[in-house]
Amino acid sequence: MKLSIEDAKKLVKLGGEFCEDSYIEFSEAAISAINNNSLIVKLKVHGKGRPRKRFSAYIGATSGEINISTGGNDQSVRFGEGAKGYYVLRMTGESKINIGENTTSNGTTIYTHDTGFRCGKDCMFSSEVLIQTSDQHAIVDLNTGDIINLNYSEVALGDHVWLGRRSTVVAGSSIASGSIVGTASVVSGLIPESVIIVGSPARIVRTNVTWSRDKHQLDDYSSNCLAR
Repeated sequence: MKLSIEDAKKLVKLGGEFCEDSYIEFSEAAISAINNNSLIVKLKVHGKGRPRKRFSAYIGATSGEINISTGGNDQSVRFGEGAKGYYVLRMTGESKINIGENTTSNGTTIYTHDTGFRCGKDCMFSSEVLIQTSDQHAIVDLNTGDIINLNYSEVALGDHVWLGRRSTVVAGSSIASGSIVGTASVVSGLIPESVIIVGSPARIVRTNVTWSRDKHQLDDYSSNCLAR
C-alpha cells in the first residue's frame, strides 16, 4: 500500500512537514504488524529547509521499532520483507538506506550524509552497533584552510553478515557475504567473504567460516555454503 505522508499518519508516528511528492509504501505484513502493535515506525524532520521534499520509504518489516530522522531532501529508506528489530536512522543531505530482507537488529544506529548504507538479506546486527557513512563535522587542514573530509562513500554489506555488539563500521567500508565482525571492533576498508574480523582497527583472525542463527545447528545459509 502506497500512501502520501499525510495519509500515512494512521500508521506512522509523524513529526514535521513533507511535500506532496513524499510517500511511504507498506507491505501487507508490515501493516498487519503495525495494527497488532508489534511494529512501530516513527518519522520526524530535523534541521533547516522544511518541508522535506521527495522523501520515500518502503516498509516490509514485521516487528520492532524503526526511527527515521530526515534532515534533507531526495532521501529514500527501504526495509525488505521480514526485517525485524530496532533501528535509528539519522539522514542528512541526499541519502539512501536499504536494509535487506530478513535482516535483524538488537539496536543499530545509522548516520548518512550525501551517501548511503545497504546490506543484503539475512544480516544480523547486535546491540549498540554504529554504522557511520560520513562525518557530522568538518576536518580542516590548517595549512590550506581546506575541508578535507568532504568525499564520502557508502557502506555496503553482503548477505548474512553478523555485526557484533558495539561494533562500528565507518565510511567506505564493504563487508562481503557470510563474514563476522567481533564485539567492539572498528571496521574500515574492504573485508572479504566468510572471515572473522576483530579489533580496532579490525583485522582478519580466521578465514573460511560463516555463522548460523541457531547455536546448535546450521541454518539455510551456512548449509548452502557447505554445499558449494
